[in-house]
Amino acid sequence: MIEAIIYESNTGFTEKYAQMLSKKLNLPSCPAGKMKKTFSPGIEVIYMGWICDKRIRGLEKAQKYLRIEAVITVGILSPTPGFIALLHQYNDLMDLPVFYLRGGIRREKLSISQKLILNLMAKKLAAPVKRGGLDSISNADYQVVDSILHSNSFVKEQNLEEFLFWYRTQTEVNPYNKPVI
Repeated sequence: MIEAIIYESNTGFTEKYAQMLSKKLNLPSCPAGKMKKTFSPGIEVIYMGWICDKRIRGLEKAQKYLRIEAVITVGILSPTPGFIALLHQYNDLMDLPVFYLRGGIRREKLSISQKLILNLMAKKLAAPVKRGGLDSISNADYQVVDSILHSNSFVKEQNLEEFLFWYRTQTEVNPYNKPVI
């Protein structure tokens, strides 16, 4: 039985999704840094983490303490075919179900090194514009560059629909309104 949602958030987007999901599933959500003070070892959870360099932040630590039943990742890029398989590979997720949600960027909450990395990424994505104008950049890449420069958010409740569909197909609701897997 899934008992909680544990999340690692860098700039607040993963936390916002965790709170939305918490309300929809009637489960508590908790930052990963407080999981040991809040929950017993080995409980079943949904883990949510932000992505940096194909790694899901905080996942390894959570896996050592909790039983993760599903992983929801949050990042800035539009998902591409094969992206979930790449996350499985880089994070040793075996057969765990993995979902991707688009988050956003809050430049004011980033470290200097994170800002530098994002600036390089923006230059790389925007390079085709210098060569061929706006028509030479995809809408998804334009949105990423715009987010890096202007701190945009893509967080929407509707982005949770794929996960919620999966969750509902995996669970039964017991008389105490707690999901059972």
